[in-house]
Amino acid sequence: MRKITKSTLERMIREEVEKIDLKSRSMTRSAQSAQKKRNARDIGSGKTLNKVTDQERAILHDVEAALTKIADEADLMKFRSSLQALLNKMQRSA
Repeated sequence: MRKITKSTLERMIREEVEKIDLKSRSMTRSAQSAQKKRNARDIGSGKTLNKVTDQERAILHDVEAALTKIADEADLMKFRSSLQALLNKMQRSA
């Protein structure tokens, strides 16, 4: 597995965070399912996340699991502004 450089990771994070606007999106259950299948296929083929380390994969998995649990048990929407602020802060510091 190839290691990713810090500058490449920073650029990738900036690009992804720029795409995120937590205020204006919604997604149906079927659309989410289809997207998850595409993501899994892309990861398995090496098209996506091929330069991400195992530790980074674990972080991504844990963050997704935590957000999913909050959304399932409570109301993730009440944390939307905090999540957006956090993502913006991460983008600025990356």
